[in-house]
Amino acid sequence: MEHVVAKRQQEVTAFKKEHSNTVIGEVTIGAVMGGMRGLPGMHYETSKLDALEGIAYRGHSLREV
Repeated sequence: MEHVVAKRQQEVTAFKKEHSNTVIGEVTIGAVMGGMRGLPGMHYETSKLDALEGIAYRGHSLREV
């Protein structure tokens, strides 16, 4: 498992290096203070916070989990 984790860390580091300046949306103070509606809030390998869909963990909604 240690080998798998190390490989994924390298992939994530390379992705961040390549795309760190890529714009994925516009953020305004009003949108942030309004609950981040319509904005990507977080994306991680095991979980995702979507403004419309809510929080998902490993592809399942919180209600499913």
